[in-house]
Amino acid sequence: TITGATRGALSVMADGNAVKLSTADGSAWELPTVDVDQWPAHEVAARAAVATIPAEQLGRALRTVLAAVGRTESNAALGGVLIELKEGVVNCVATDGRRMHVAKFEIEQATDDCEILLPANAAALVMGIANKAGDEKVQIDRANNCAVIEIGEPAVAIYAQMLTGKFPKWRGVVEKTEKQITAEPAVVRADRLRDGMKQAAICTSETSLAVACKFAASVVIRSKSAENGKSRVT
Repeated sequence: TITGATRGALSVMADGNAVKLSTADGSAWELPTVDVDQWPAHEVAARAAVATIPAEQLGRALRTVLAAVGRTESNAALGGVLIELKEGVVNCVATDGRRMHVAKFEIEQATDDCEILLPANAAALVMGIANKAGDEKVQIDRANNCAVIEIGEPAVAIYAQMLTGKFPKWRGVVEKTEKQITAEPAVVRADRLRDGMKQAAICTSETSLAVACKFAASVVIRSKSAENGKSRVT
């Protein structure tokens, strides 16, 4: 939070049980710390390379799917983002059981088929750094049940414990949906569709997150909830 709110150089100095941070313009913070010896030792096993992915593509894909991550304790796998590599295609998938976001892109690299299930907070961290890395590369490795993600040069390394649990069979849902599409695709201005969805979503709630879209001569977007009423945007 501090680094995001400040500009220029940030000085860091340890002082007993606290760390002091300051900037050249006079801003200063003193934050409590804990003894590093209280943290459990973590030894990473031998790493196996998974793939090298353009940072911009991975960051954009993660940004696309993160909003659909579930917030339930009944299935831990729903609280993460699945990164699947299959036949040269990278699929990023997230679902909360009601909605599902999928983003995919191809890479010019021969890789073994692989699945990595990242916790949502780790995926968000990777997304933020990857989006700033621009045309740099992201190296993804596996070390037992840990994912090691190195971004940029010099590399920023993120070690993330992969989630356990059964991720839904998302591919069957996508294939079934594609078979049900019979109409010609609608072409809509992206900014107007975005604004319409934002306006309609005002009336959604935690229990009613969906907005309904009807594409015809005009686009009609609706939402409703018992708590916040109903909306209609044309």
